Amino acid sequence: MSLLILALSLIVLILLVTVCKMNSFLAIVMASIFLGTCLGLPVDKTMTLIGTGMGDQLGGLVLVFAFGAILGKLVADAGGAKQIADTLTQKFGHQHIQLAVALAAFIIGLSLFFEVGMVVMIPIVFAVALEVHEPMLKLGLPMLMGLGTAHAFLPPHPAPVAISQLLHANLGQVLAYGLCLAVPYLLITAVLIPKLIQHWFPQSFRQIKFLPGVGDLSPAPAADRPLPSLRLSLLTALMPVILMSLGTLFTALGVKNGAVTALNNSSFSMFLALMFALWAMGWHQHRTNQAVLSSIESSISSIGMLLLIIGAAGGLKQVMLAGHLANQIAGFMLHTGLSPLLLAWIMAALIRVSLGSTTVAACLLLPIVGHLTVPLALLVLAIGAGSSFGSHVNDAGFWMVNQYFSLTIKETFETWTLLSSLSGIVGLLLVMGMSLFV
Repeated sequence: MSLLILALSLIVLILLVTVCKMNSFLAIVMASIFLGTCLGLPVDKTMTLIGTGMGDQLGGLVLVFAFGAILGKLVADAGGAKQIADTLTQKFGHQHIQLAVALAAFIIGLSLFFEVGMVVMIPIVFAVALEVHEPMLKLGLPMLMGLGTAHAFLPPHPAPVAISQLLHANLGQVLAYGLCLAVPYLLITAVLIPKLIQHWFPQSFRQIKFLPGVGDLSPAPAADRPLPSLRLSLLTALMPVILMSLGTLFTALGVKNGAVTALNNSSFSMFLALMFALWAMGWHQHRTNQAVLSSIESSISSIGMLLLIIGAAGGLKQVMLAGHLANQIAGFMLHTGLSPLLLAWIMAALIRVSLGSTTVAACLLLPIVGHLTVPLALLVLAIGAGSSFGSHVNDAGFWMVNQYFSLTIKETFETWTLLSSLSGIVGLLLVMGMSLFV
């Protein structure tokens, strides 16, 4: 019964946004209240859950989003994004630019959570799209799948590491199998499927000039000021990745001190990267204090609604957790007699669709699938594939794609939800195929 109520709540949310043209933030809050009421929760408890969910969702993201937005705007305004875009275009050519973006996102995504990697990559990808005169989404979807590949399958990304540790799977095996799976997965989901989606839904692929959190990406730097060097531009754009990767490396080597702990905090690493960007893309480029301040103010002013929408999605997820939907799904699926890998994938996918979080879906699944008789490394990959399936309105990533790419709700379903669903299925097929040889 609770699953039917959940489905009805999601339908109400979609109708509020698409038919009633309601603001997405208010629509998500209303759908959360509707879901809580239908589940029999008192209104005051539902509102408390919404507030708690917003706090949990935004607690680790507000600073990352703010620092990342400022950093991206500084790189864009100084001409660093254009320098990177020009080089990528020259090296890979127009024909292979999607693969280049996917590979760059894949490398960056190895050490960053999906949302953080997206904040880092968005300004660069949009600058490349402007340079090659392509729709933003044409390069955005490969970027998303590049990040998603690492998020689902490969250590040292935090999600597969956590799943491997809790299942006591051999990290080396997970990495080896994950790398074998990642190559065909990336080619199919980041290059082939986005081309099919563009063919099916061409109206969603349009050029835009304004990026939330970065602003107008089209202005060129002043004629008397050359572009920053490629080395400095890349160093500035990738500084968050470098700092967080150093933290991960030192932790893996057993180094434990305050500096390593600080580097492992994404907000602090973003802050240090921003301090470097203020010099590298600001004063070092002979930009005035007023120009730097203007970049900061314009970047911050445009992310307010995005943060509210992402926070509201966390509130909706918290109400869903209160309904114990994951336990209902697990109890139903364990009596089906399916293949262990398929069972793990289906349960991960269903919990992911219900709760809207890849990591939460995987962690909730661990007590249920831990006893299944199957190679643990493959089980980790099957859970990773299933927990990346079906991003929709209760997922922060869904609203980030919706806002960053200026899509309607319908267009976001047609592009990002479809791509994430197909990628989850591709991941399952590859894992099942690999199980024949392992």
